[in-house]
Amino acid sequence: AVFFHLLEHRHTNMSEERDFLLSLVRCVHEAFKSPDGLKGLRNPLTEEHIDDWNRMYTSVTEKTDAKKRGTVHADEEHKQRTVFHVLMMHMGLHLFNDAELAHSSITELESVMKRIDGKAKQRRKSITKGDPEEPEWIEVVVDLFLNLLSQNSLLLRKVISNVFPHLSGAMTLTAFNQILSVINLKDKTNPLAAQGDDENGQAEQSDDDDEMGENDDGDSEYNESSDGEEAETSANHAATEEDAEEEEDDDDEIMGDEEEEETITDKMRQAVQAALGSANPDSDAESLDLDDIDEEQGRRMDMALAEAFRSFRKNRKPGGKQKPTKAEQQMDTVLMHFRMRVFDLIDVYLKHEPDMIICLELMLYVFEMLPIAVREEAKYGPLLSRYRQIFSMLTRIKHFRRSAAASDVDAAQLNQILRDLIDKVAKGAPFPERSQYLLKATQFIVICSQLLEKQNEHATSEGNTHGEGMNGAGDTDVLQVDKLFGKQLTEYLTSRNPAISFNVFQNLFRMTWSGNWYLGITLTSTGLQVATIRAQRRTQALQLLRELLKNRRFINSDLPKAASSLRTICVALTKYMADLEEAVSESKTGERTIGQNELYELLQVLLEMHNLLNNLQHQQNHNEGKKQPMLRWDRIGAQVQALRRFNLNSQTMSCYRTLCHRLKLTPIGNGDINTNGALEKQRKKDEKSKKSKVHEDQQPVTTEDNENSSALTVNGEEESMVKSAQELKRKRKQQNVVESKKEKRRKKEERLLIASQGMEAISFANGS
Repeated sequence: AVFFHLLEHRHTNMSEERDFLLSLVRCVHEAFKSPDGLKGLRNPLTEEHIDDWNRMYTSVTEKTDAKKRGTVHADEEHKQRTVFHVLMMHMGLHLFNDAELAHSSITELESVMKRIDGKAKQRRKSITKGDPEEPEWIEVVVDLFLNLLSQNSLLLRKVISNVFPHLSGAMTLTAFNQILSVINLKDKTNPLAAQGDDENGQAEQSDDDDEMGENDDGDSEYNESSDGEEAETSANHAATEEDAEEEEDDDDEIMGDEEEEETITDKMRQAVQAALGSANPDSDAESLDLDDIDEEQGRRMDMALAEAFRSFRKNRKPGGKQKPTKAEQQMDTVLMHFRMRVFDLIDVYLKHEPDMIICLELMLYVFEMLPIAVREEAKYGPLLSRYRQIFSMLTRIKHFRRSAAASDVDAAQLNQILRDLIDKVAKGAPFPERSQYLLKATQFIVICSQLLEKQNEHATSEGNTHGEGMNGAGDTDVLQVDKLFGKQLTEYLTSRNPAISFNVFQNLFRMTWSGNWYLGITLTSTGLQVATIRAQRRTQALQLLRELLKNRRFINSDLPKAASSLRTICVALTKYMADLEEAVSESKTGERTIGQNELYELLQVLLEMHNLLNNLQHQQNHNEGKKQPMLRWDRIGAQVQALRRFNLNSQTMSCYRTLCHRLKLTPIGNGDINTNGALEKQRKKDEKSKKSKVHEDQQPVTTEDNENSSALTVNGEEESMVKSAQELKRKRKQQNVVESKKEKRRKKEERLLIASQGMEAISFANGS
């Protein structure tokens, strides 16, 4: 045990580890050559296992200097050969611990090394024919690693964690799907069932308890002490017979339950026969005639049948399901820990520049598993946390191992992945924080599309002779990503139950992505429609437009394209302002066409647009000459003043005053709106009353017109004085009422204070 614990030491690089293991293997091989070398083993090796050792020793000591060449492929082959030599020597030393496992592993490693050598020879022969084919040997290696991870060996887990990063560059989608099949929560079959329940139950029992305190440090290492593992191993050997007896008891219990169910059924049948008495038919041919039974016999029969069914109900076990046995619970724990080790394997792969296509497929896979893990969190709690960790690590990846062309990722495939993602979200089961996961996933897809665009642009610039048509088609496919998001944006603005939430589009407009101009034009042409779009969606459309205008880093990255796109957006914004002005002018008295929130967002957009257009005007080249302004601010100012029909809150009023200051307009306060409206109503009312009064006071004799006019003036002054006196009297009356209420409240408090004197010691809470 001490010897194998020493092998857990990690070296700085694979070459040092290979030299260290090679020295150990040579020492053991020299010991085997002695007459008593093989006889001194605690567990003797068979002839087959000795042959495995010899083949391993021949493979790792073979001279490879003559095969080295000064090429990139030769360097990669040398690194892979070093990795497989390390694995071969570990498996050779593992012959003294688990000979059968080491025998199968050495056989598989030999076949893999032959495949790699065959690939190298084929590559040298067809070096001018293009890229090599996919290395199928990685699938065999992944299957071997999964088999080793299922064993109760900390050494094997550390060996895999050290070796796997050096082989992850050859990972294919088919090989990675082998890893994902282990953590598939939809598949209820146990991937460890093929190895046998008894073998796994006894071999991994100590490992189950050890891994309860495992900690992921990024290299898949478990903080387990050797003393604890040895102590637990000895405890397991001491309890082997007890476990075997308990398993036999479980089997006997299952058989006993079946026999008990049969006994209960027989008793039930006998009780029913006894309840029916002589009326029970002896054969299927006879029947019971209820007309021949009187009421007293029927009552006794009912009571007997009720008693029979009552006793049957008491004898039944509570609950329809049978409790899982100890062996089943132990197997579930073993499977949980095996899946946690596989998650460590995925962690290692994602930390070493993975392939784009594998990351995209992994993202879709996580979206399929998250609802199941959340729904059964009591069972899959540890797996749920690892799924979240994998997803968070996945969405932070910015660099991939291969280029877009080398990893077989094209724009059409990326578009299909985006469609599948939207379908899974729209049609899939809801789970908490789904919108946040979707936000990160869409951001990751946009990053992948940007890398594909750069790859296409680079290929186009390098050679236009043979790559123009292909790259042009690929670029068109890449642009479908923004078209797909534009379709979802239109659905969000027009539908009440969209598939994508608001924060997803808000995050997209904050990114430096060329597709934002297409989304901005779609947003303004669809979302700023007064007649067809709801006010809430128009407000959200203005918020998204403001996010786009605030993204100055994105706008300044391509000024010519920004200028043309902003001109289209300004046309839609001008039409929106004209529609609002028309709707406000045609609205009835008291109706509000534009709300407080929509007006606030509109003012914010106008302020951002004013700043942006001024900056673009300063940055514009003077050689281009003066162009027509994108917005007529004098017209915009008049339209904003026309929308001032209601009181504004402090936030909206601040934006309104700022815009008026920039456009050199006189702001209209809330008090001015109320006063002007009251004066207008009062003016109309005075004119109407004046006309009616003049009509009534007309006399046939009109010799003293001047005196009558002066009298009317005096009467008007008297009426205004009377009205002011009445208003003063009404205010005094209201003030007296308020003072009277205050006096009554004060007297009531004085009476309560006097009544409560001497009652300080009484506590109503304690009842004393």
